[in-house]
Amino acid sequence: MGEYQLNYDHNSSRRDDRLVEMNMAVDNQVEYSKEIEREMEQQQSCLTYFFTQKSDGFRLKLVMKAWRSYFAVYKRKARLAAFTRNNLYRKKMKRLFTSWRGVTHEEFTVRLDHEKVTFRTELESQILVQWSTKVNALLLYVAELEDKIKEEQEAREQLAEIYDASLNVGHNRLVTETQHLQQNPLIHEVNCDGCEVEDPQTRIQTIKSRIQERMMTELAQRKNSERSNDASETHTFNYQANSHVQQQQ
Repeated sequence: MGEYQLNYDHNSSRRDDRLVEMNMAVDNQVEYSKEIEREMEQQQSCLTYFFTQKSDGFRLKLVMKAWRSYFAVYKRKARLAAFTRNNLYRKKMKRLFTSWRGVTHEEFTVRLDHEKVTFRTELESQILVQWSTKVNALLLYVAELEDKIKEEQEAREQLAEIYDASLNVGHNRLVTETQHLQQNPLIHEVNCDGCEVEDPQTRIQTIKSRIQERMMTELAQRKNSERSNDASETHTFNYQANSHVQQQQ
């Protein structure tokens, strides 16, 4: 009986341990099944959220596409309406400004003709007054210059006459002196062997030719100097006339 009781206790303890283990295994399986259910619920919720987002995105895309098409049509209609309105306004303003341009052009041509005549008369009167004073001043200056030129020409003619008279006097004096020397007997006595005495007539002729050549060169130089003086006088006259006109201005 004791052995039986011991076996019974041992078996009951093993049974209890077995039951505990079974309960623990059941509890573990229950918890594992719950975890699997929770994971499945989470997966199901993620899938539902994904598909709902996808469907919502598709619907939103359709809505935005319809909205864009509507706004495109609306903008096109508004643009066409604005274009027609602006076109009509531009045509209206073009007609207005064309008529206005025609009227103003006619008025401007009439006013331009009138102002052209008045401006021409005023300008002619101003130029006439201005140039009349300048011309009068230049005439007075030219008259003064003519008087000075006449005085200078008379002085030059007097100097030329005096110069010609002095040349003639010198020539006559030279001729008389040579004649006196020719008549002097001392000149004929001065002679030596091997020396040739020049003939007085030839000497006189050479002297005359030299004097004539000198007179011709002096006359040519005097003419050249007169021409240069005339050119310088004309240049100075033009310069003084311009300076006088500038002073008058």
